Amino acid sequence: MRSVCALLLASLAPAAIASSDCRYTADRAAAISLAGAKRIVILAEAGSLRVAGQPGLAEVRASGTACSPERELLDDIRLTATRSGADIRIEATTPEGTGLFPWSHGARLDFSVSVPAELPIVVEDDSGPIRIENVAAAVVDDDSGEIDIRNVRGDVTIRDDSGSIRVVGVGGMVHVEDDDSGEIEIERAGAVRIDDDDSGSIDIRDIRGDVTIRADGSGSIDVRNVGGSFTVERDGSGGIEYENVRGRVRIPEKD
Repeated sequence: MRSVCALLLASLAPAAIASSDCRYTADRAAAISLAGAKRIVILAEAGSLRVAGQPGLAEVRASGTACSPERELLDDIRLTATRSGADIRIEATTPEGTGLFPWSHGARLDFSVSVPAELPIVVEDDSGPIRIENVAAAVVDDDSGEIDIRNVRGDVTIRDDSGSIRVVGVGGMVHVEDDDSGEIEIERAGAVRIDDDDSGSIDIRDIRGDVTIRADGSGSIDVRNVGGSFTVERDGSGGIEYENVRGRVRIPEKD
């Protein structure tokens, strides 16, 4: 589990960003050839992010809007595209604030990225909502903000501090390694594994294989229409409901 300090920062980040009046804005864009690339890595800081896969692309294209309450901060909000071996790196950078909260000045970069539908992506994000759709596979490491993932052919792996998670239409496994707070909704996937969920409800529907929840702190668990087995190894507080599980069901006994 992440430190208490990290959780506090994550919980306050959205409020700090929302307080920005976005008085000054500027367009940002970056693009790079896909020749020889095998993976797309996207590094985002403050702001919203959307990633959309498209078949047959010859390059990765990113574009967005830099936003700041202070004109002098705009030049420090950047969007770049570089190559590192077989990785394409799209990186958004925003200036650091002062004191305990690095985003306290309210500067951010809201941007979108068009990627080839055939390549996996990795996203590392500080704060703000994330929307990902139509990609080959995805790994997401997020501090705060909503995560919405749809139509992924392979596996999805998520590490999240705070904010809701919604995943719909995954060909492989949805693996939530760590979720500190926020509800989890997963619908139409090959299999589901949740290693550690601290708080928030879990709603899982229409899974072809197994559903395994290794540790759940608090919040209800509702599982429906599972082609394999359903297992909850450890559960703190909150009810467990299930329906139409074709395989074996193993859940903790309640006192």
